[in-house]
Amino acid sequence: MREVMWEWQILFRCIGWGMISMACYGLFKIFRKILKKLPLILALLDISYWFLLGIGFSYLVYCYNNGVIRGFLIISFGLGMILMYLIMRRVECVLSRRMKWIINSKKMNISKKEDRKR
Repeated sequence: MREVMWEWQILFRCIGWGMISMACYGLFKIFRKILKKLPLILALLDISYWFLLGIGFSYLVYCYNNGVIRGFLIISFGLGMILMYLIMRRVECVLSRRMKWIINSKKMNISKKEDRKR
């Protein structure tokens, strides 16, 4: 029974690490948009992300599974990344809709004030 619980624990840790790695990738995407005119820095950012991701996954496999790579580890890591991507996409849609609503309401208030001045 302990072995089964240990396997479930490893599964959820891999999903969690996958989510964390995708959240970090989201931050890297923001930096990529800010620094899009500096290709050398973008290349260093990409290399550092994948390097750190590889070290993190290797650490996870080594510490929690004695270095044995199993298919469910890779699948659960990828599942965590996909799950976080869907969450981030949903949050982005909600935030963009609210920002558009706020901007449009501000434009309406400005146009009403300009009409009153005339």
